[in-house]
Amino acid sequence: MRDDSQEPKRPAPSQPPERLRETEAALYWDTVYHGRRLPDGRCEVWAQDITVHTFGDITLCRFWRRAPEEIPEISNGPLEFNWGIGKGVNLAYWLVLDAWGEKDTADRSNWVFCCGVVMHWGDSWTISGKEIRDFVRQNRDR
Repeated sequence: MRDDSQEPKRPAPSQPPERLRETEAALYWDTVYHGRRLPDGRCEVWAQDITVHTFGDITLCRFWRRAPEEIPEISNGPLEFNWGIGKGVNLAYWLVLDAWGEKDTADRSNWVFCCGVVMHWGDSWTISGKEIRDFVRQNRDR
C-alpha cells in the first residue's frame, strides 16, 4: 500500500515574473491572402495576418486588412486587382511586395509569379505568404 503522506508535494505551476506577463513573443507569424470574384465581376482581395503569441496562455491573433487601393510604385490612381488568363500583374506585384517586403524583389518577380500562379486562379483563391516566398525563391532566375 502506498503512503501518500511520504510523497513529496509538487510545487504549484509558477507564473512568469510580472514583467514578463505583459510581454508578447511571436512564436509564429504569416499572412494568408484571399480573393474572390463577386457576382457583378468586381474582385475583393484581403490579407489575414496571423500571429501566435505566448506568455501565460497561447493566443492566436488574426488581423484582416483589405488590399490597398493604390500602390504608389506601380500606379497613379486606384488599382483594379483581378486574376485569370491575361490578368493579375498588379495583384501579383502587391502579393510579392507584401509577402516578401522588398520592392526590388517585387519588381523582379511579379511577372513570373503572375504567369506561374495568379493567372491560373478561378473565382476564389487562398495563398499563404510562405507559399509566395517559396515560389519566389524557387523561380529567382527565370
